[in-house]
Order: sequence, then structure tokens, then C-alpha cells
Amino acid sequence: MAKSPQKTKIEPFLVRGGAAYRCFGDGLCCTDIHGLGPVTKHEAKELRTLSADPVVDQDGEIMLRVVASGGCGFLQEDLLCKIHAERGIQAKPEGCRRFPFRLTATPDGGRVTAQHRCPCRTMGDRPEFDLAEAKEALRGGNGQSRPDARIDGSIPIDKQKRMKFEKWKTIEAELLARLSRDQNPEAVLDARPFPVLRGTTWKRVATEMLESEDDGTAFAKALRWVGEALMAVHDDRPMDVKVRPWASAFERAAKRPGERSPEEVLSDWLADEIWCLEWSQRLPWNLARRDYASRLAIAGAIRNHLSSLGVPPGQAAAESLTILDAVCESQWWEDVTTDMVP
Repeated sequence: MAKSPQKTKIEPFLVRGGAAYRCFGDGLCCTDIHGLGPVTKHEAKELRTLSADPVVDQDGEIMLRVVASGGCGFLQEDLLCKIHAERGIQAKPEGCRRFPFRLTATPDGGRVTAQHRCPCRTMGDRPEFDLAEAKEALRGGNGQSRPDARIDGSIPIDKQKRMKFEKWKTIEAELLARLSRDQNPEAVLDARPFPVLRGTTWKRVATEMLESEDDGTAFAKALRWVGEALMAVHDDRPMDVKVRPWASAFERAAKRPGERSPEEVLSDWLADEIWCLEWSQRLPWNLARRDYASRLAIAGAIRNHLSSLGVPPGQAAAESLTILDAVCESQWWEDVTTDMVP
């Protein structure tokens, strides 16, 4: 009789060694680096007690209203959240409360990471994770924490093969140790970027990004950066984009003490991506490696162009991750990964 999958659990909360984060109240998370929502009907009702018109219908989902500045309507001049300031963290919509934390349930407990789209995760001197802060952010109104992903007793390695979670952890530990020691993420992945795409090509993907309608949002600008980076990699075409989508936030973050090297920034990002295991929900490891190698190549082109615009190296690496992650968390990249051929 086949063994049933190992039971996943959330407790205890687990943090990867060396991961550091502190919220500096920067306000970037309250802008269009991502969709501000969705919010539930109950959350929308509560928000209307603070503002007359706080939400909009967007493709059938209730989203927080974005104002002309590109920020949430509840973002104050001091870059802090009005909801949080007046009613506390638990009064915020779930998506706002949780960001940038992610939670993956595993047989060992809940792995907690923070998304590197946030410069509070990637720039400046930061202490190690505060688990109490993470628990408060991840805890719902019923006192329970909902995981973003669940990992049973095995990890997909390729289309046919799965590996027991306990064995995977030994491979994972070596990958993380090498990232920490060598800070050479491309060498650790040991994978060729840009796998063949079923029914399309990378240049066609880039062209579609560049021809996409510019609706004036920062996301539209980020999409152009990624499209130009893809063209730079595949067609040896110099990047020409000048407007940095979230420049003001990164200039504020750059004033904090504690400069990091590009290698440190990118290795730290890849370590969290591997350790959070969300990749295993959409791709086997043999393709996930190539996906991340592709992202690193795109980030490299963006970083080089930012440097040519005078952005310091560590900041350029962090900024490239925000631009890249904004696109890679969208339907654009989901479609790309669906088309990847092993």
C-alpha cells in the first residue's frame, strides 16, 4: 500500500538562516508594485466606514482604489497606512496585512519569507526576521494563519520523478550553503536560461510586452523594462528606457546605512525563492532552475542599464528585482512558465 503524503503544518514558524527584514514604513508596498487587492465584500464594507469611495471593480474583483500618485487612497503623506494608524494591523485587508510575508506549510512547519519586491527586504541594515511581527501579519481574524502554499511529502524534480521531502532538504541545504558562501547564483543554479517556449519565442514575448498599451501605471513601465531587457539579451539591442517605475522609493531606501553588493542581493533573493518552495507548485525543479536562470539574466540586463543611468550597484540589483518581480508575479509570466518546454 502506498504511503499517504506527510501531513503539512504551519507551526512552528521557520525562518531561513541569514534572512533579514525590517519595515521602514517606506510606503512602496501601498503602490502599484502589485494589484491592491482583491478585498472581500466584508472588508470593503469596513473600508467604507473610513472613506466614501475606497474600492473599485476590476475585472470582477474588488480592488482598493489607486489615486493619481499611483498609491492606495489610504496612503498618508507620511507614507504610512491610514487604516493601520487608526485601527491597527488586523483592520487592514488580508493582502495588505500579509505583505511582504509569505508562508509555506511543510511537514516541518511553516516556512516564512518576505518578498524581495520590497526594498525593506533588499536594502540597508536590517535585523533578522522578527517572528512575532510575521505571525501578527499572517494571522487572520480567526486567529489562524493561512499558508500561501502547501508542500506534502515530496518535491517534483522533473515531469516523471518526485523526491521525498527529507531527501530534498539535503540538496536544498547544499544549494543554500553555496549561495551564502560563494554568492554566485548563476553557478548554483547550473542551468541554461530561456528554455524553448511552446508555441512562441522569447523575442515574441518581448515584442508583446513592448507593444502592450501604456496605461500610465508603474506596472506598465516595469513591463517595458522587462521587454527591453529581453530584447537586450536576445537581440543584442541596447536598452533605451529611462523612466524608473519606483525611483523615489529606492532613492529613499538608498539613504539608509548598509550598502550591499549586487551578488549578495541576488543570492539572498534566490535563496528565499528556493527555500519558500512556491516554485514546486507550478514547475518541477528541472524547469524551475531554468526559470530562475532566465530571471537572473533579465535582472542582469536591467541592473546594467540602471548602472548606466547612475544608480549604485547594490541599489541597481535591488531595483531590478522589484521591476522583475512585479512582472513575474503577473499573468504575463504565468503564461511564459506554462509554455516552457523541458
